Amino acid sequence: AETVARLVPATERPDASSRVTSLDSPIVNAFALPSGRLYVTRGLLALANDTAEIAGVLAHEIAHVTLRHAAAR
Repeated sequence: AETVARLVPATERPDASSRVTSLDSPIVNAFALPSGRLYVTRGLLALANDTAEIAGVLAHEIAHVTLRHAAAR
């Protein structure tokens, strides 16, 4: 949550709200919903070497929300 709180203000939509949920799955994955809800799996968290790697994944997912990729589909 702290990582996302530091990432969102650097986006084009700094007023957007985001919430991270970890999913109990061994699959390595992360995804975002148009609402700003972010999901990461236990498998991804286990694979990450440090918070910076998780921040990179979360930044990628936040970019999908910011650029409204789901809405474009």
